[in-house]
Amino acid sequence: VKGKILVIKNNDPEFSEDVFAGTTRLYYGRYSYKYEKAKEMGALGAIIIHTDETAGYGWNVVANGWSRERFYLEGAGNASTSATEFNGWLTYQASRLLFEEAGLNLPDLMEAADSRDFAPVELNGVRVNMEMDANYRSIDGQNVIAKVEGNDPELKDEYLILTAHLDHLGITQSVEGDSVNNGASDNAAGVSALLEMMEAYKSIQPTIKRSVIGLVVSAEEVGLLGSQYWAENPTVAPGKVTANINLDGMNVYGETKDVVIIGYGRSSFSDLLEEEAQKQGRTVKPDPYPERGYFYRSDHFNMA
Repeated sequence: VKGKILVIKNNDPEFSEDVFAGTTRLYYGRYSYKYEKAKEMGALGAIIIHTDETAGYGWNVVANGWSRERFYLEGAGNASTSATEFNGWLTYQASRLLFEEAGLNLPDLMEAADSRDFAPVELNGVRVNMEMDANYRSIDGQNVIAKVEGNDPELKDEYLILTAHLDHLGITQSVEGDSVNNGASDNAAGVSALLEMMEAYKSIQPTIKRSVIGLVVSAEEVGLLGSQYWAENPTVAPGKVTANINLDGMNVYGETKDVVIIGYGRSSFSDLLEEEAQKQGRTVKPDPYPERGYFYRSDHFNMA
């Protein structure tokens, strides 16, 4: 595939619970991994075929995120150096037309791609000509951090990190004269919850053993960049983060007795949360939509 443009099915194969966790989306199913792997294999470009099912979201999400300015952290390792020279998405309808140009049937190939025996198929006669201009600018974003210090001499240098992102989708298409996306649920609610939790920890500060950090991060909606920056430049010693609780969109529907944990079962922290929930008469439930890959789509992923 060296020097070629790859057209790739999104998600990961669902043929085996043991190999790809069945319908649960793993990182191997993320579009970013596809670009990374294409780069590793020497491809010139990579195009993801979009369907709602394989992406976990509609085309409107792709169009909103990829038709506007793209953001990366400054630095040699962050300026999309793991991606190919050209990458993007195609709608399913456009992909079918592309494959028909090469005399191929896309639905058949999409189904065959889940097999271990599948081999790449060349789109004979299809060539891509393109020209791109890129403009670059540097902007500043801010994370906000606070700490409630623990009191145990042996444990106070360990930290529970509470995270919530402060950004939303910015200014987009006007609706009834209002083009500002305010983000009350996603994620002013999460920031408010974090502030309340920090107030609560402050009120019981003499009794807590480990220290608690409240980390309100920026640029989540454009690539989890604020939390990535903190993870790469932590304000605590390496290995001293005991756990992370990420607050991204809060319950606005009233009181419930079930608690859904994104990332349930991925660490021993799940057991502690389940134990405490039971004391409150609550039931812990895993992610009800594991095929959508929510575990990789918010700031807790950079802490994992």
